[in-house]
Amino acid sequence: MEGYKTRIIIEAEELGSKIEKLKEFKKTDSFKKLTWLQRLYLNRQLFFMKKYLMVLEERAYRENITNTDIQLVKKEREVVIAEAYIAKTRYKKTVNELSIANAKIMDLNEAARSREAHIHAQDCQISKLNAELKSLTTVVPQVKKSRKTKKE
Repeated sequence: MEGYKTRIIIEAEELGSKIEKLKEFKKTDSFKKLTWLQRLYLNRQLFFMKKYLMVLEERAYRENITNTDIQLVKKEREVVIAEAYIAKTRYKKTVNELSIANAKIMDLNEAARSREAHIHAQDCQISKLNAELKSLTTVVPQVKKSRKTKKE
């Protein structure tokens, strides 16, 4: 089927859906709360939407678009919509998995920083102990020397 015929069918279908939604909206309290001018514009909009739908239907008739063609386009659109839904679901799943992986990486980085801080603290403690040990190794010979002199 030619592309313009498909577009006529899709446009008529979408317009019909919008007309139904606007008809339903006109029955609500929200519509009744609108100003008279807003209600007038919506009523005029609905009127012209219906006229435009009639033009699309006339074009479909003149182009020999059959109910079979319409059903075929609807099925194709359902497939496209289903594929889009599947792709969206996969995308959300991937984003969720990436988010979880990112959180794990952040936790591992935090743990690594904590370990680095702990290692740094241990290195400082070792340095202090080495400094004490060094001072003791210089003190011990002096103590031995002073003991020898006291014994003599």
